[in-house]
Amino acid sequence: MDMTFKDLEKMPLTKLKEYALTIEGINAVHSMKKQALIEEICKIKGIVNAAKQEAEKRKAEARTEIIKLKGERRAMRNERAEKKDALSADDKTKLRIQLKQIKRQTRRLSKV
Repeated sequence: MDMTFKDLEKMPLTKLKEYALTIEGINAVHSMKKQALIEEICKIKGIVNAAKQEAEKRKAEARTEIIKLKGERRAMRNERAEKKDALSADDKTKLRIQLKQIKRQTRRLSKV
């Protein structure tokens, strides 16, 4: 019987326990909670949670984007520090706004 992660989640706990009893390698089925039982079945049967994989992929992409943005922000701050006296008021304002936008993007990405 081929099961997907969603099929296992939709199953009532009693049916899930009955199914787990037919699988070799799972002990203490009756004392397990539903989520632990699903995870154990998935581990033994090699069932992959596609939604969890997609979320992990998005988090990894967000982390790399955050690192890139922080590097940009650091470079801009260093530039501002080096040219502190040479920058006009308008340039300082533009730089400050750009830094603020990058910081906002970083915060937004960290919530993913």
